[in-house]
Amino acid sequence: RSYARARTSGGDAPPSLVVMLLADRGLSISSDELAVLPETRELPFLNVHRFLARLAVPVPEVYVDASAQGLVLLEDVGDTPLRDAVEGAPPD
Repeated sequence: RSYARARTSGGDAPPSLVVMLLADRGLSISSDELAVLPETRELPFLNVHRFLARLAVPVPEVYVDASAQGLVLLEDVGDTPLRDAVEGAPPD
């Protein structure tokens, strides 16, 4: 998969969003995460996203799940990797 940042405008649209482009979309999911899993029709990313959201863990919003067509639109949370954001931060 690959990612791109898209700028948006108008209405209630966020200023930008992340476009997740999925390769090899067809009848089954082709993903590194699925190498050891039984056949599934859902991206592991979306499964884990839903799980964490139900636990009230802050996760980026999924605006559009068009994974069957090779596209997922996600909330843009910025350029700073999580590791860099927490490095040197107090434990609490």
